Formats: sequence, structure tokens, C-alpha cells
Amino acid sequence: MGHLIADTNAEVTIYTLAKKASKEKLQVRLDIYLNTATCWIHFKIKCENEMAENNLKATVESADLSDIEKLLRIERECFTGEAFTKEEIFLLLTNPNAVSLLAKVNGKVAGFIIGVVENLSAVKAGHVFTIDVALKHRRRGLGMKLLEEMEKAFLSRGVETSYLEVRVDNKAARRLYKKQGYREMESLDHYYSTGVHGFRLIKRLTI
Repeated sequence: MGHLIADTNAEVTIYTLAKKASKEKLQVRLDIYLNTATCWIHFKIKCENEMAENNLKATVESADLSDIEKLLRIERECFTGEAFTKEEIFLLLTNPNAVSLLAKVNGKVAGFIIGVVENLSAVKAGHVFTIDVALKHRRRGLGMKLLEEMEKAFLSRGVETSYLEVRVDNKAARRLYKKQGYREMESLDHYYSTGVHGFRLIKRLTI
């Protein structure tokens, strides 16, 4: 069982409902999306960021089913035994409440992020399910850029709060989230399949 750290109304709502998903995480991931029978057209987000130090051009745009093999390859590279399966990524990509973005460097897929807009009672929250950057493209600001674009997408859908989970031992990710304004809301004991503990982090989004 996790331990509540924050106590505002919105955060308690997210804590209460998300806590139910912790024990049967994989099953909940699948159950949430099984009612999505058709694909949807992701709204187009495209931004450019000149990475001067490496003379590389990075773009962020919507992902779709045609990208699934590339996303799966990067997911497995990043998370190995805890990676989403191809079926799970398919369900996320075809979920009408999901936002799926990918980062390209010089036209090649270098990372991606997937989040879902959830209606938690009276609270509309954005849940970041996964954020991945290929090993050879790390330390170039792509993770931060993907997270920033996801938050913009959440805001455009009326989301005021974004939250995500992270392993206790993933120090690089925790630094990224802290830098982006996320704070620890709840500790998650034995949350991951390998028994590793985690944290649930939350951020209030502003325009």
C-alpha cells in the first residue's frame, strides 16, 4: 500500500482512484482501454527545437499505429522486463482519450510519450503512462521536450493536473520530473513487477 503525501482535494481524488490500480496494474491497464474499438485521428502537434550543441534538428509530432513497431523497440530498450507489450501500446494508441507524441531527430524516431485524459470524479487529470527516449538520443533535452508538449496537450483538453509514476531507483527520471515541477504525492510499495518501489508524482498545470 502506498502512503499519502499530499492532501488537497484533487490530489486525494487521484490518490484514492489510482491506488485501486496499483495491486492489479497490468490488468487495469488493459481493462481501461478494451472499449476502444477504432482508431482516432491524433491532433497534430508539431514543434521544432534546434539542438545547436549537436547540430541536430528535433521535432515533436503525433504518433499513430504506423509507428507502433518503432515505439515498441524503444519501449523495450528503455524498460526491458517492465516494458509495455505491443498489445498495450496498440490499446493506448487507439484510445480516444490518449495523447501520443513522438520525437524525431533529423527525421528518425528518437523517443515518445503517451498520456491519457482521465475523468476522476470532479477532477480532470492527465496521466502520463510512459515516456521513452532511445539510449543514443539521451541527454539532449528530448525527454523534457516531450513532457512539455504533453502538458500543453493536456491543457488544451481542459486538464489542470498531470500525474505519473516512477521507480524509486530511476534517479535520472526523477530529476527530470522535479525540474519540470512535479512533486511526490504518494509512495508506492512494490509497485513494479520486479518488486521495486515507486512514487506517484503530480503537477498543477497552468497556461
